[in-house]
This record gives sequence, structure tokens and C-alpha cells, in this order.
Amino acid sequence: MPECIHGLELASCDVCSPKKAPPPPPRAARAPAAKPVAARALRAKTPQRLHVVLTLDEFADALADGVLTTPTYYVGPEELAWAERRRAPRASELVVLVVAAELVRGLDDLPLTAVQLVAVANTVAQERVRDLLALTTLAPKVVVHPPWFMTS
Repeated sequence: MPECIHGLELASCDVCSPKKAPPPPPRAARAPAAKPVAARALRAKTPQRLHVVLTLDEFADALADGVLTTPTYYVGPEELAWAERRRAPRASELVVLVVAAELVRGLDDLPLTAVQLVAVANTVAQERVRDLLALTTLAPKVVVHPPWFMTS
């Protein structure tokens, strides 16, 4: 039998006559990893915040009255039913009021003191909302958050 350069029988030397690697063992079927429950799904069951969509003019009227009569609440900004846009030709004319759900539970009207945040589409609308709020004792945070105002 011929010898390899290592002094072994050629068939016995793993360096000179490497053996084919055995095929990998079949993988056991793995169950898909459990996905964590999204926080949004939990909030959908018990909403923490509610959102109200208004035009800037409706917001000004509500500030004058101190209350918003029979508002339509949405659980999340992704549910804001942009059919609301038919009331405003441009998204920049809309505001989103964010309130804590527990502050308005069981109320037909929204006291504007419950508004924690006012979101607008751009800085021009932000300045207009701040000017309107300056005429009142209310001081919610006013933020520019364009994603809520995008359609499609």
C-alpha cells in the first residue's frame, strides 16, 4: 500500500486523503419563536390615551368655549380616520389633541384642561396653536409631529 508524505498508509492519513465530511444531521423542526406582545396591542384593549382630530378653526372655537362638545375619540394616531381631512383641505390645518383616557371616561364633553398634548403638522401651525393658547390659561405641550398627518 502506498505511503503518504507523513509516513502513513495513504488511506489512513486525514491530511493527504481527507474524508468527506459527513452530512449535517437533519435539523429538528423548530417552533417559531413567540413574538412579544406589542405594547400597542395592550393599549388597544385598555387605551391609555385618546386622540381627537380638529381643524385649527374648531380648536380656536373650543378654546373660546373652554370645552369641546361631543368629540370623536380615536385610540391611536394610526386610527385617526383621515376621512377627517374632508373638513380641511390641507393636513396642516388639522390638530390632534391627546388626552389621558381616564380623564375623559364617562364624559360627553372634553374639558380642554384634560388635553395633555397638541400635535400639529408643521411649525406654522405650531405657532398658530401657541398664539391661541397664549390667550388662555391652558398650557399643554405643542409638538410638530408630521407622521400623524401623512396620508397614504
